[in-house]
Amino acid sequence: MLKNLKAFALSNKLNILTMLKIFNKVNIPEISLILLSAIFIFLSHNQTLLNKIIEIYPVADNRIFIIFLVIIFFNISFIEVILFSLIIPTRILLTFLFFISASFGYFSDQYGVVFDDIMFVNIFQSNVSESLGLVSHTLLINIILFAIIPSTIIWNINVIYPKKLKGFIYKLIALAVLIILIVVSIYFSSANFASFIREHKALKTYAIPSYPIYSLSKIVKKFLTSPLSTKYKQISTNVSLPKYEEGSELVVLIIGETARADHFSLNGYDRPTNPYLGKVPNLISYTNVESCGTTTAVSVPCMFSYESSDKFNRAESARTENILDTLIKANVNILWRDNNSDSKHVADRVTYQDFKTTELNPVCNPECRDEGMLHDLDSYIDSNKGNKLIVLHQMGSHGPEYFKRYPKKFEKFTPACQTNELNQCTRQEIINAYDNTILYTDYFLHKTINFLKSYKDKYEVTLIYVSDHGESLGENGIYLHGMPKSIAPASQTHIPLIIWGAESTDVDIQKTLSLRDLHHSHDKLPNTLLELFEVTSNVHDDSQSKLIYRLH
Repeated sequence: MLKNLKAFALSNKLNILTMLKIFNKVNIPEISLILLSAIFIFLSHNQTLLNKIIEIYPVADNRIFIIFLVIIFFNISFIEVILFSLIIPTRILLTFLFFISASFGYFSDQYGVVFDDIMFVNIFQSNVSESLGLVSHTLLINIILFAIIPSTIIWNINVIYPKKLKGFIYKLIALAVLIILIVVSIYFSSANFASFIREHKALKTYAIPSYPIYSLSKIVKKFLTSPLSTKYKQISTNVSLPKYEEGSELVVLIIGETARADHFSLNGYDRPTNPYLGKVPNLISYTNVESCGTTTAVSVPCMFSYESSDKFNRAESARTENILDTLIKANVNILWRDNNSDSKHVADRVTYQDFKTTELNPVCNPECRDEGMLHDLDSYIDSNKGNKLIVLHQMGSHGPEYFKRYPKKFEKFTPACQTNELNQCTRQEIINAYDNTILYTDYFLHKTINFLKSYKDKYEVTLIYVSDHGESLGENGIYLHGMPKSIAPASQTHIPLIIWGAESTDVDIQKTLSLRDLHHSHDKLPNTLLELFEVTSNVHDDSQSKLIYRLH
């Protein structure tokens, strides 16, 4: 057997070497190599773009316009490659493009993911386990076929480079021809193209590699032009608590991950995904709440920021006072426990504990579970006097490996998708696995509520649960999350928000019920926390529409 394997490996090695020798004899001008590579990349990795064009413009009535659109999108990609080839050696540039196109094109075609600058920030901030959760056999095969093999070929063929001036002139001529073709295409389809720009310009976000390159360039530009100062910006002044307070506050804020409001039976979903919470008194589930963004990297810092979501600047937020910093000024004890990637700089100045490791989390099988964040929490509460805010950052329903987000006993909806390659599962199997994650979140919240009930005689106890963003589960061929908010479907921005109060809570549950179906957003969290802790300062906005009413 071993001899056969060695023989197989040797024969394939000889075949590859023979093939490479053949390519060594191939001569190709540089501009022709760039053209062929651009055609290869465009045709290999723009399935989503082409499908969406055809979906909007049916072929039967729009053949000519579709051809013009394809010419425009391809020429833009080709222009980018030529421009970059003026400053980057051609083989290095094409190898880079093969790899980013093979990887980004895979996620675009499989999940409908858009690679804008926020998505890249999310990628850079992901931890190893989150990144590995996206790796699949299909992705590896895609990279081998569309990145490694073509890269190997271009490094083994004989590229004919003209003299520098002549090569520059060739590229200028190519750019001129491409621009003329774009102008001609727009001219002969001006009526359709005007409506396309006005109503469907979001289609450009699916162009590979054009849009990922554009997004990366935005990040580089921001980095190069952003001020070097990291000076911490304070916002609040005159922070104070009531002179006479009846009791200390104990508030637990649970930040959910990738939960969507319409999959909570508390909000009318036809599946019993909230069997525990559905029986809990003094609980309000809000039905119309909008997230700041569609990624953790944006939504988590945004919900703690004093800036409204439409003005939020992620880079500035890391060095600007947030609601946690203000509460510290009011002598509130704050603990952040994280079973997700991290706090996205929100908890940089408070006590932070990483519960994604077995060192702190006793419930890992093998993935560390959200309920483990309750371990030894009573010790923290009992050893610190005064007001307390405890933030628990969930792993929640993070995809695409939904089946890993819950213990096996919570697999009530079957058959559940058991792979991160969602294209290998039916849509119902994907929904089943996702709904099982909501079941586990329901259990975790209920367990946290039961834990807090024992403190109702010592503290004014309140729990808030809010997800960072939602999730697409195959609607219109879109999966996961992270689309630009301007074009994101409601499934990625319509989030659950729950408030529960013990008998001792300051929240007027009956009066607050009247706010349940009004429109709310992450923007209201800072003001709500200030009200719960009865903090007065210049940042407390009484004019802002409320998320809660207090008893007094």
